[in-house]
Amino acid sequence: MAINLNFDYNSLFGSLSNKKSNEFGTNSIFDQISLKDYASLKNGSYSQLTKAYYAKNNADTKDETSSSLKDLNTLKTAATDLKKSSEELSTTEPDYDKLYKQVSSFVEDYNQMIKKGGDSESDTVLRQTLNLTTLTNSYSNLLGRSGVTIQADNTLVVDEETFHKSDMTSLKNLFIGANSYSSSVSAKASHLVASSGQELSKSAVNLYDSYF
Repeated sequence: MAINLNFDYNSLFGSLSNKKSNEFGTNSIFDQISLKDYASLKNGSYSQLTKAYYAKNNADTKDETSSSLKDLNTLKTAATDLKKSSEELSTTEPDYDKLYKQVSSFVEDYNQMIKKGGDSESDTVLRQTLNLTTLTNSYSNLLGRSGVTIQADNTLVVDEETFHKSDMTSLKNLFIGANSYSSSVSAKASHLVASSGQELSKSAVNLYDSYF
């Protein structure tokens, strides 16, 4: 049988489409797919495009997970720093200059923890950060008399002049010893270190799963 290489196959698909429409009252699959589309299915182009699409989505997931890991690392570092500075504050010598220096360091670490904890997507971390601010608010009067003020965003600021005019006995009760405010902050910071570490482990597993 002779084959006409100049035959218009588009017209063939067109006639088939019209026939299907006339017979069933609906458009045929041939109305939606051209010879060019058909050829792409045959030579694998469609498959390649599909793989590229899913590869991009997978890459986006990896980027999000990597970003989450970075944030969690920063959070854990903030919690660890606060734990360390609050422990050092609770054992500082009752000397105005040494105590002020340590309180200033504590305030800096505390503020970083509040900011990072408030930005966390973990309910556990958010709840523990809230508990930390609740603890601090319960000491607001004593802190205020010592020159440490709680700001609207729950961060702290220390005024050096007011601090040095404070009664040393009050400062010792507030910052030094096992039953002090700083010791209580250290305990809550420990919980935050543990929680951020758990969230970090979960995120690391998700990142691993996205690669394999």
